[in-house]
Amino acid sequence: MCDPGTIAAVSLAVSAIGTAATFTGQMQQQRAQEAAASFRAGVMRNNAVRAENAAQDAIARGAVDEAALRRDTERLIGAQIVAGAGQGQLVNRGSMLVATRDASIFGELDAQTIRANAEREALSLRTQAGDFRLEAQAVEAGGKSSLLGPAGTALTGLGTIASRYARFDKERVFNSTSPSPTGPRRTSGSGRV
Repeated sequence: MCDPGTIAAVSLAVSAIGTAATFTGQMQQQRAQEAAASFRAGVMRNNAVRAENAAQDAIARGAVDEAALRRDTERLIGAQIVAGAGQGQLVNRGSMLVATRDASIFGELDAQTIRANAEREALSLRTQAGDFRLEAQAVEAGGKSSLLGPAGTALTGLGTIASRYARFDKERVFNSTSPSPTGPRRTSGSGRV
């Protein structure tokens, strides 16, 4: 059987190794969480870029559709004028004037509706892009956890080791016949114990 001093020294060493292993594992876990958060944040930033591009596309599509509708409205008015003139009607009076005016008004309303719809779609997509950017920041911030966990483990482990050492020292487990981790103990003025 081993003497109590050796058992105490081994106990302290095992506690120190366990504390170091736990600390190292927590640090590796933290690095892995940071890497995963960084990846997720990158995906969110890419989604924000895509949403912003889609917003710009919605505005461009709206402008094209609006211009096409305006051309169609002008063609309709032109066709109405030609048809009325071909029938001998005065194009700037009476029912012909009402028909061309109505076509112009409703064409303009439809064009404004197309523009407003495109702007609403773009606003929605830009809001979504902003949400993606905010989410990316939150994910990144959450991934950058503090060192409190690993530091707490290290301090708790060191405290446990110090407490055990103090208890062993108080019980005189480390005496002159067994090696002490800090060397031989001396008492005041009388030499070795």
